[in-house]
Amino acid sequence: MIHVVSRLRLSVLLVVVSLAAASALSADRNYSFLHVTSEDGLSASNVKSIVRDPFGFVWFGTKNGLNRYDGHDIKRYNCQDTDKKRGNNNVGALYNAADSIMWVGTDRGIFRFDPMKEKFTYVDGKAQDGTEPYNWVQRITGDNYGNIWALLPDMGIFRIKENRIWYYPLKSGSEQFKEIFYSDVCVDDKGVVWAATSGDGIYRYDRKRDSFIRAVKSEDSAKNSFCRLIDGGDGALLAAASDGRVFRVLPSADSGVMKEIPISEAGNIYVRDISKFDTELWIAAQGGLLIKDLVSGEEGFLHESPVNEFSISDNTIYCIYRDNENSAWLGTMYGGADYMSRRPFRFYKYGLDSGITGRRVRGMAMNSDGTIMVGTEDAGVNVFNVSDGRYEAVPGSPTKTNTVVSLATVGGSIFAGFQAAGLYRMSGKGGYEPIFHNDSYSDNSIYSYLMDSWGTEWIGSGFSLYRKNQGETEFKRVGETGYDWIFAMKETSDGMLWIGTMGNGLYRYDRRAGKFKKYVHSDEDPKSGEIGSNSINDIMEDSSGTVWISTDRGGLNRYNKKTDDFTVFGPDAGLPDDVVYSVLEDPRHNLWFGTNLGLCKLNPANGQIKVFTMADGLPSNQFSYQSAIAHPSGRFYFGTVNGMVAFDPNFDDTSAMD
Repeated sequence: MIHVVSRLRLSVLLVVVSLAAASALSADRNYSFLHVTSEDGLSASNVKSIVRDPFGFVWFGTKNGLNRYDGHDIKRYNCQDTDKKRGNNNVGALYNAADSIMWVGTDRGIFRFDPMKEKFTYVDGKAQDGTEPYNWVQRITGDNYGNIWALLPDMGIFRIKENRIWYYPLKSGSEQFKEIFYSDVCVDDKGVVWAATSGDGIYRYDRKRDSFIRAVKSEDSAKNSFCRLIDGGDGALLAAASDGRVFRVLPSADSGVMKEIPISEAGNIYVRDISKFDTELWIAAQGGLLIKDLVSGEEGFLHESPVNEFSISDNTIYCIYRDNENSAWLGTMYGGADYMSRRPFRFYKYGLDSGITGRRVRGMAMNSDGTIMVGTEDAGVNVFNVSDGRYEAVPGSPTKTNTVVSLATVGGSIFAGFQAAGLYRMSGKGGYEPIFHNDSYSDNSIYSYLMDSWGTEWIGSGFSLYRKNQGETEFKRVGETGYDWIFAMKETSDGMLWIGTMGNGLYRYDRRAGKFKKYVHSDEDPKSGEIGSNSINDIMEDSSGTVWISTDRGGLNRYNKKTDDFTVFGPDAGLPDDVVYSVLEDPRHNLWFGTNLGLCKLNPANGQIKVFTMADGLPSNQFSYQSAIAHPSGRFYFGTVNGMVAFDPNFDDTSAMD
């Protein structure tokens, strides 16, 4: 029995990834797809039809039965009327009616599926001439009058209402049966029923005459055969021929005008379906997904990519479905179903397919021109251009391991810390100038670098904290912090310097008083108000002056200045994990940060937390150290162990949190 769900995971699926580099579509059209496959429980890789019901369930018609998907799990149904002993599991058409009954078209007729009773009923009625809709079904839809319309290409169009059936063949006479036939049926936004044909133009259903009347036919016979007909959303229809030609049709009561839409691949592709998303025309072809912007004229052709796990899953696309959130679903021949959110809030992913030299991002810093320097744990530094969404590797490296452990923007320059190789100033897009290298210790990994408002430079290494005052030429070790592993530093607006160690707690340095204070967590006897962990990942100050401490295994910690203690936000508060990486604040004062189990949005005012995961379109649930940038464009960029993710926090519509 179906359990009614008020809000499914699907309603917050977000998203996603890039077009092939050869595409002419601009970089801000970042296309990314999540995949529903046999590994998720899909009963067949061939998805021929898709529909989403009012409860949020998505239904897939496959060659092996009907599947219901709730965003996590899949349930398979055998299309079988046990009472009438009729059934067929090759499901090619789906339509969810206003009464929530699912109409299911198969290779052997039409079934009504009641999702509450989970029962199939075969439609075995006959029209007045005795014709029964028993053959393969290509399309089912409904109009504003309670009629169900079903297209059976080998027979014609059927209208079903209550327990009655009407039959509308295109031609009488079997000699024309395979040459001229109805090829599609659709209902426009005014409730008018239209039918496309192969060889005889476009027909309109006349309710008064109860018949289909030819509405559009061209003198050019090549413009009279269509495989797909949809409502164009602006008073026009869009009709596609199987060879890739698409026409904008302006019908009238007695005739109509067809104008071909210029498409570069027209005549060179085999079309199975089309759909329209805002100004974009999507064409499902045998070799991929072609996207045409009807306003700008830009085009792109998306293909399955072995290096982009968020590309379309298969180049042979059966169908395109636009759900009630204007998001896109693709049914493919061998790759199952693909999903892409088209809501304003979406995740943009940039990984190997965008040119990054390594998967695991470690450290991010922004240049004065708005480009972002991205460090990796396995392949050096890259420059990310936000305008075209592409990476460019920085040539050369001061270390054989090429492992970046920190990046910082200081005084308008970018500084990179390498594992066991010291600190370097980067020169443009290439070249490294050595700044600090301590030969006294075997570990020269530099994890943090900062210049404070006094002009003092601070360097945090795996062994110690170093300081160089303005006017001095050498860095000197700071004795007050011993030989702690200095991982993060931040000067706050009150002039305090916060120094986070990995494993030995947090320091606060009062420059005016010349004093250090240490905050530690006791695993044996933890006390209320103490810091949640001794391993500090990052430190940030929000717009109100509140200091937030990201920790390993201690959650997110808010420093309470009046009481000189901490409030810990961890799994008990709603976080998915107690490891927190870098924190960014959005214009509505929500905090965004990554964990090992997803991206979190925290409203500090009420403590509400929202969690996003790979199911929502993230490239990975695991984020990375000191890898977060609030870009002037309004987008946030976060580093993960599988590339970088970007989004605009202003478009998240979680009203309860704002």
